[in-house]
Order: sequence, then structure tokens, then C-alpha cells
Amino acid sequence: MLTQKRLKEIIEYDQETGVFTWKKRTSNRVRVGDIAGGLHKPSGYVFIGLGRRYKAHRLAWLYSYGYIPETEIDHVNGRRSDNRLLNLRETSHQCNMQNSKHSNNNTSGFKGVSFDMSTGRWKSYIKINYKMINLGRHTDALEAALTRLTLEVRCQEWSCDMRGELVKSIMSVWPEFNLRSLN
Repeated sequence: MLTQKRLKEIIEYDQETGVFTWKKRTSNRVRVGDIAGGLHKPSGYVFIGLGRRYKAHRLAWLYSYGYIPETEIDHVNGRRSDNRLLNLRETSHQCNMQNSKHSNNNTSGFKGVSFDMSTGRWKSYIKINYKMINLGRHTDALEAALTRLTLEVRCQEWSCDMRGELVKSIMSVWPEFNLRSLN
């Protein structure tokens, strides 16, 4: 098992940039001073090989705090390759999912909003405590997004204050939008 002590012997971690560099040669392909690891394009994560492949954000946590959490480590700004310590936080799976971006095949442009072909209307939904909650059908995607955002603002179970992605999507089509108007 990899320890903080062993990790610090092998690589250096810059908390300000999130970049790891090699301190010690571990193979013929490694040169001291080179950047450790590489970007895995399909997932967006940086991986570093140390006997086995580790996600760099988990190594950053081990390097800085001395342990790898059993829970998840969230990239606050949503960029999986940004491993600066101030961008990482230990969190639950639910909070991590709340901070995720909408899917690439999302046609509405809003997280938690999709088109219901059977009714010809936009539906909004949210997942809280592993339970999918239907928030109704709406005439347009913006109305459905606002319904979801309203629930996020008012819902006690929505424990992580990570509405940024949905707010950005709403403001891209409605620049005058003000989050305070939902309260």
C-alpha cells in the first residue's frame, strides 16, 4: 500500500498548480524533474503510474493530508484535470454527483431537464438520496430548468451548494436571471 512517506520520496506535488514532478527515477521511462502522469482523454482525469495507476487528485490528497479517503474527492470547478489542492474536497457520492456537468447527449442544455417525446413537453427531474424525483412537464426547457433550480435552492436534502453549472446554463439563455428571485 502506498504511504504518504513513500509518495513524497518519489514525487513532488505543487499545491498551487496541481502538478506532480518526479523526484526519483522509478523506471527507464522516468526522468527526475519531468511531469509525472498524463491525461486520460476519455475520462479527463490525470493518472500517475506508481506500481499501479492512481488518479492524481487522490494522490494529491494523500500527499497533503496523509490518507486517501474512503469517500470521494470532488473537483470543485468540475475540471477533472485541475488537481490544485484548493480545487479538491472530500465529499460524499451524492455531493460529487450534484457537482457534475450535464451529460454530453443532453439536448436541453440544462442539467436535470430532458424532452419527453411522448408528451411533446420538457420534463425536469432531480435525484436526491439515490431516489429520482419527477418535477413535472413544462412548455419550454428554461421553465423546466427554473423548476429544478427552485427545488435545489429550497430543498434541505440538497446538501451541497453546487448549483453553478445549472445557473450558468440558465444565464446563457437569460442573462438577466437573478438567483435571489427564487427565494
